[in-house]
Amino acid sequence: ASSQSSSHPSLFYFPPLRLLSRTHDFGPIDGQIPTKHQAMPNIEKNQDLPSSPQAIPEAEASHSVKPNTKTKQNEFNDDNEIESTQPIQYFLLKSEPVEYSISDLQNDKTEEWDGIRNYQARNHLRSMRVNDRAYFYHSKTTKKPGPGIVGTVRIARTARPDASAFDKLSEYYDAKCTGPEDCRWVSVLVEFEQKFPVVLNLKELKEIKENDPKGVIAGIGLFKQSRLSVVPLTEEEWDELMRLIRRKMELEVDFGESEDEAKKTAKKARKI
Repeated sequence: ASSQSSSHPSLFYFPPLRLLSRTHDFGPIDGQIPTKHQAMPNIEKNQDLPSSPQAIPEAEASHSVKPNTKTKQNEFNDDNEIESTQPIQYFLLKSEPVEYSISDLQNDKTEEWDGIRNYQARNHLRSMRVNDRAYFYHSKTTKKPGPGIVGTVRIARTARPDASAFDKLSEYYDAKCTGPEDCRWVSVLVEFEQKFPVVLNLKELKEIKENDPKGVIAGIGLFKQSRLSVVPLTEEEWDELMRLIRRKMELEVDFGESEDEAKKTAKKARKI
C-alpha cells in the first residue's frame, strides 16, 4: 500500500468523490455463487427514503466519458494530483478480498490500484480524475454474503505507468514493458472513504434485475460486462445503488438488533 497519507472523511459522510474495483482481469469475475444470505425484500423503484441532513449536492452531468485510448505514457506529468473542475465520474472497482479487501484499504488509507491487464479496464483507469468516486466490490468470494458492494473510495491521483508491469519480481510483470516510457498499463491511487455496515450482494442485485428487467440496476455494467474489473457507472446508477444500500441498512433493524442498535443503524442509514 502507498505510504502517502491524507485526511479522511468521517464514517458514512460522502464528500464529492468516486468508485472502483481491483480484480485483475485474469478470468470470470463473479460466476454463479450460491448463498444462503436472506434476499433483500422487493423495493419499489421510486420508494422514498428519509432525507439526509448532510446531503451533498449531486453533480449535474452525464458521466459516460469516452477514454482517451491514444494517450502516451510520457504524457503523464506532475499535475495528476490536482483536483479536477470537471463533473465527478463514477465507477465500480472489483477486488478479490483474499488479495485485497475493503478492510485492508481502511487500514492502509490509500492504495495503488495496479495489476490491471485488460485494455478496456485500463482505459477506464486512464479516464479517472481526482475526486472521482468508486464503489469497492468484493468479487470471487464464497464467504457469506457472497460477492457484493462493501464500501466506497475516492480517486486521489490520476493514472501513471503501472510499476508492477516492469518489475520482474511482480506477478503482473509484462515483458513488453521495459520501463515507464513504454509501459502500456497504468495504475491510479485510491483513498478509503467508507466501509458499509451491510453488503449489497450480487444475489440481491440479480433479483432486482429479474424483477425489473428495464430498470436502472438491470442496465449497469456489472451485468453487461461481468468479466470487467473496472466498471463505469452513470450518476443515476450510482444513486440507485446508494438508495438500495441505505434501504438495506434500514431493513437490518428487523433482524435481531436491540432497540439502541436499531436506532444507531437507522441513524447511519440517514447519513450516507
